[in-house]
Amino acid sequence: MCIRDSLETRQNLIIRQPIKFGYLNVSPTYPMEEVLRDIENLTTYILEKRMGISRRQLDEYYVILILPDLFNREHAKALIGMFLRSLGFKAITMHLESVLACYGSALTHACVVDVGHEKISVACVEEGVIVPGTLVRKHFGGADMTTTLHRLLSKRFAYNYSSKAARLDFERIGDQHIVERLKEVACFSIQSDDNANRIYELVNLEKAPTEKISVSNNESFYIAPNIIYCSDILNAFGRRPLVSNKHVNCVSNQFEGYVDPEDHLEELTYSLIPGSGILQLAPGPSEMAAELGAQRLSMTEDARRSAEELTNPFWMINLHEMVSLSISTVSYTHLTLPTIYSV
Repeated sequence: MCIRDSLETRQNLIIRQPIKFGYLNVSPTYPMEEVLRDIENLTTYILEKRMGISRRQLDEYYVILILPDLFNREHAKALIGMFLRSLGFKAITMHLESVLACYGSALTHACVVDVGHEKISVACVEEGVIVPGTLVRKHFGGADMTTTLHRLLSKRFAYNYSSKAARLDFERIGDQHIVERLKEVACFSIQSDDNANRIYELVNLEKAPTEKISVSNNESFYIAPNIIYCSDILNAFGRRPLVSNKHVNCVSNQFEGYVDPEDHLEELTYSLIPGSGILQLAPGPSEMAAELGAQRLSMTEDARRSAEELTNPFWMINLHEMVSLSISTVSYTHLTLPTIYSV
């Protein structure tokens, strides 16, 4: 999956991102057919080059498709068609990511916290079903930690360049990956004296493969991973407007107003209305979430936020508040929910 780039020195390349915020990145300039073609090419490359499975052998294999807790049924249908028709897998089964996280941890009920590259989701699971109204999803994640780390290191002049040629340009893909790799090896949520005197060395292979960039351990490596607990800083970045793209905006009607005449299980995928007893396979957002959000916010004065901020995926709230809001919606007061963190 590719990230944005200036392409100043790569005019012959087209760099696209088929998956954004955990959803297919469909837009007027990037139609569904091209998104699926890119994902198919990526899947074929990984299977053949990394796993040694040729395309002619795919009819001997099964696929497990892990869906987001809140998914677009049109996208799910398109992916199923790609795996079965285009790639030719033998069969496919699918389930929700939070439920599978519980299965993998051998738990029947839990509060699942998933921190991804561009999204954070919190959901409570009980006996293999997501409890209605507990899903909180925000389009923030590890990418914001990487950006924060680079800004902090640059502001503190922590990058020690051996030459100007090795200087990092965060607008370039390669340089973004260098900072991301530094984040993976150097960032910790808890400060440790063992890392106090560590010095990390980086190499910009594209610009100066023989020059090294040294970075001494400092508080930036502690602040960056904890940025998800400081929502005001993330919102101050000002790069999360409420996008009009209905395919990645999970509060749009695309996620609950999509009607497919071939979908015979359509009634089962609607949001569970409290007291109706309807089985829910995928919790829905918008109106019910806004109402539940207003009820949650009235519990304590310190937790007062508008329903728009709560349900808007492009407006961050502190991670610990997201977990508290999700658990507070569970009506089964006798349950003690363990918390699973997935990064």
